Amino acid sequence: MSDDIMNGDTLSEYRKIHKKNYEERIIKENELIEKQKTEELLNEKKKNEEIYRQLQIDKDREYSKQCYYEINNFQNIHERTYNDSDIRENYTQRLINPSAYSYIDNNMTQNLLDGDMGYTFSQRIRRFFLNK
Repeated sequence: MSDDIMNGDTLSEYRKIHKKNYEERIIKENELIEKQKTEELLNEKKKNEEIYRQLQIDKDREYSKQCYYEINNFQNIHERTYNDSDIRENYTQRLINPSAYSYIDNNMTQNLLDGDMGYTFSQRIRRFFLNK
């Protein structure tokens, strides 16, 4: 009977020790997981800040280029068409000012619309097809 009591005490002490070890291990694992999450969040935040900084640099570069062209009235050969309308190199510029953007030179339509000012539109079209 004393062996049963002794074994019961030993077993309960064993359970207490292992329970304590288990709880410590769980606490350490939770701390490690939390630390990894905070590191991932910090890395993601740094990455997003770097991307944002690069976007700001590109935006500032584009703005400074536009200011340079505006201040110096700088006209590049490739930025003009035959009728002196700007060819926009930037998508947002095309959205802001689409009427000044031209894809190809089209003298035929210019002549059709502007060539015969004294005639009506239908007469101009008729004359255009008769001349061809």
